[in-house]
Amino acid sequence: MLREALRRRGLSLERIRDRLHAQQINVSLATLSYWQSGRSQPERHQSLRAVDALEPMLDLPAGTLRSLLGPHRPRGRTMPVNSAAPQSLYGENSDMEQALGEAFSHFNTGVQSIGIHETVCLDEHRSPPETSVTMVLKAVRD
Repeated sequence: MLREALRRRGLSLERIRDRLHAQQINVSLATLSYWQSGRSQPERHQSLRAVDALEPMLDLPAGTLRSLLGPHRPRGRTMPVNSAAPQSLYGENSDMEQALGEAFSHFNTGVQSIGIHETVCLDEHRSPPETSVTMVLKAVRD
């Protein structure tokens, strides 16, 4: 949406940066480029001010760009481990639960999730025949 609005108005990222700077909103060219390409999205207060200021510059109705923003990403180095995740992931009476028995309810306690990368491949029917999950964990006890 941002790329199309910039093209339609004939504005470069440099010109947008300069106009934002004139309103005491400092956003780098790299940041604007990341927003335009979808590599990142505005989340911080200053960035959201920039989004609000962009809409009149691009002749967009108020709230148009904000409505396209997804949920905020979690911040920080670690994410809490959801103790219900094994149950929901493997399901009640799954092979995993049967193999682990009583230990199943303690699955992944003692570890802290540092990062999760999920890859979902879609076939020609937009069905996910293949899913890959890679987790980086840190032991928080022996």
